[in-house]
Amino acid sequence: MVHQKEIAAVVVLYHPDDTVLNNINTYIYQVDVIFVIDNTGLKFTNADLISKIKNMKKIFYIPNNENLGIAKALNIGAAYAIKSGYNFLLTMDQDSRATPTMVADLINCRAMRDHATLGILSPFHSTIATPTPPIDRKHQQVLTAWTSGSLLNLKAYRRTGPFNESLFIDFVDHEYCLRLNLAGYKIFKVNKAVLHHEIGNQRRHKLLWISPVSSNHSALRRYYITRNRFYLASRFKNDFPSFFRKDFVTFLKELVVIFLFERKKIDKYKMIFYGFCDYRKGILGKFQQQ
Repeated sequence: MVHQKEIAAVVVLYHPDDTVLNNINTYIYQVDVIFVIDNTGLKFTNADLISKIKNMKKIFYIPNNENLGIAKALNIGAAYAIKSGYNFLLTMDQDSRATPTMVADLINCRAMRDHATLGILSPFHSTIATPTPPIDRKHQQVLTAWTSGSLLNLKAYRRTGPFNESLFIDFVDHEYCLRLNLAGYKIFKVNKAVLHHEIGNQRRHKLLWISPVSSNHSALRRYYITRNRFYLASRFKNDFPSFFRKDFVTFLKELVVIFLFERKKIDKYKMIFYGFCDYRKGILGKFQQQ
């Protein structure tokens, strides 16, 4: 049985607002310590908010003073957790909220019994698109899981290696999960454990007999999403062909949803084009202005 004392958390900040305080409070007593990695640029730091975060119990605050990307921040948090002797790391987004028993529901899952092959336990992500978990399954093995709310086995992390920092943001979680699978580790979604998760600025729409959801990601995020999804496909498609067939269909649907429902369409399509071009050129890392 895994104890709370074995679990650290990491949350990555980037231009946070005061809602992050309430969000952290939803899981601060479910773990032993929280490593707060701040990717906000030094001149944009909200000193009053950071002071409040530092004064919270169980918080260890690490400022990067610039945006080093989500992968780098997660690796910093994992390094601190391993150095401090923790066995599991709960990875959180700044805009996610845990239910009161989320971590307990994760560690009490039957899949937790086999540490040797366990890579990640992921909660059910309650979003506008999928607000409630299925009632017929308590947990299920999945190929990939989103970062936020995931409980990462640090033994698997040490063997598989760090998150891919060249991706910077977007598809960092999918890339890592695919590597975990190739290394022989399993990923489970625990539907009893629920996380309230924000994806972009989701909006549901009505179109004839269907109700599509737009994410309203920024043009810059569209660059990273496009570049990194094609990079992953080129690297892993032979190992996981069905995953990338489905993802390509998702990509086509996203193009349609942007056209029908989202603002700044031209900017987004332009950045999608840049993202694909940089993928073809082998350019990764932080986006450099064209």
